[in-house]
Amino acid sequence: RITAWAMIDGRKVAHPAGELAALQIAPAPAPLVTIIPAPGGAKPVGDSRSGPLEFAIEPGQTIMLRVRIDRRGQAGPISFGNEGCGRNLPFGVIVDNLGLNGLLIPDKETERDFFITADAVAAPQSRPFHLRTGAGGGQASGPVILHVKRPGTQTAQLAGRRPNSGP
Repeated sequence: RITAWAMIDGRKVAHPAGELAALQIAPAPAPLVTIIPAPGGAKPVGDSRSGPLEFAIEPGQTIMLRVRIDRRGQAGPISFGNEGCGRNLPFGVIVDNLGLNGLLIPDKETERDFFITADAVAAPQSRPFHLRTGAGGGQASGPVILHVKRPGTQTAQLAGRRPNSGP
């Protein structure tokens, strides 16, 4: 049983607020989405064993990453959307080179390389971003930290910087 209470005019007032239903374990989400380094693409900065992967990009630069899915029974193409598919990217940074179908993993495939481009107006900062798909009830990847850095900044200086921090 759940009881809600509050102190009103110095006295405790309580009301029944219902009961909990039987707890059940939900099935694992499908699909499981992960952003990883792409072979020949951007290398992570810092040590990601204790947190999310971190990548660096300079204004005017394009980097390549890879999205991997564990389908867990999810058949058919898995779409991450078009121009807005990178969630929480800094101003002036986009998921680029999408084509007509946007960022899409075709049926029976589990990986796709994608590109992130920072426009010349992108200000130095660090932000977490993720990808989200409508498949499987709307699954999202875990966060990846993207450091927009000034040209010539050592990438070792960026590792571990708090998201949303400035130059």
